[in-house]
Parts: sequence; structure tokens; C-alpha cells
Amino acid sequence: MVDGELKTLERNLFLKYFEDGFWDMYIGLIMFSFGLTILFDLGYLACIFASLGVMVPSIGKSKFTYPRMGYIKFRKTKKRNISFILFGVMLLGVVLFFFFASGRETPVTGFLQKNILFVIALVWGGALGLAAAFLRVNRYFIYAVLVFLGVSLANWFGSLGINLIVVGVLIFVVGGIILKKFIRNNPIIPIESE
Repeated sequence: MVDGELKTLERNLFLKYFEDGFWDMYIGLIMFSFGLTILFDLGYLACIFASLGVMVPSIGKSKFTYPRMGYIKFRKTKKRNISFILFGVMLLGVVLFFFFASGRETPVTGFLQKNILFVIALVWGGALGLAAAFLRVNRYFIYAVLVFLGVSLANWFGSLGINLIVVGVLIFVVGGIILKKFIRNNPIIPIESE
């Protein structure tokens, strides 16, 4: 098998693991929890949902995906790309924090304070957009736009908490529909004993 064919096969298998909808449900759950946290001003809700939400892909894949497709360990390059995205978002968050924590009024901090929702929308939507580009999961681009619009339009339409709850529910429901389709299209094939 030619190296190019092997990479194409690996790419197709890697994408197949995103066709079960569990990561979609996790993203939806995170947005939903941020919305509840903001709406009810209960900071611990996001922590609870995030920690429970991490189990959704893990348990879901072990119960539904692996029995239908088996388990494949991929090369580190895909994980490295995702790690770079997460590191970039965290680094941007730290830089923004220091801009605000410095207490000095600069043109940058003034702009950020006036446009904080737009900045948050860019960071969150941008992170999902980068994940979509690196992973080549096209529906994540739609999620990026939904998150961007939900956050950036909160001053004019709805509220940030309600908008994030709506976006989270939409993404979660899409994940559930994808899971239902995945289960229907990939039945468990019983192993015949000899």
C-alpha cells in the first residue's frame, strides 16, 4: 500500500470516529453548562457539567462506538493539533486576564472592555473553527458560527446565558441525531463461534 493511500485510509478511519456524535454532545453540554452558570450565577455548575461531560465521549465510545467499529490507536499528530488549539486558547485567556488584571487603562484594555462579548465570541468560535479545520469535521464550523453568534449578539438579542443554553441544546440535539444515525448505520455484528 502506498503511503498516500495509507494516510487516506487512516484519515477516513479517524473521521469515522467522529460520526458517533459523542464529541458533539460534549460540546453542547459545555455550552449549556456555561449558559446555566451565567444565567443563575452559580460558578460551580460549569465545573460539574464539564467534569461529567468528559465522561460522555469516553463512556459513549466504549458502549456504542468500539463494539461497532473496534478500537484503533491513531498516530499522535491529530492529538498534537488539538493540543495546540487548546494551548492557544488557554494562552489567549491568560494574556486577556493579565490585560484586565494590570489595572492600567490602555487602548487595548479599553477596547476589550467595550467589546468583551465579541472577544469571547471570537475566542470560543475561533477555537471551534480551528478544531473543525484541523480535524476536518465540517459540522464543527457550523457550531463555531452558532457559538460566535450566540455570544456576540447577546447584547442585542436574548442574554448571554439564554443564548448559550440554546446553542448548547442545539448542538447536543444534533449530536443525538448523529448518534442515532450512527447506531442505525453501524449495527453490532455478532461474532460467530466456531
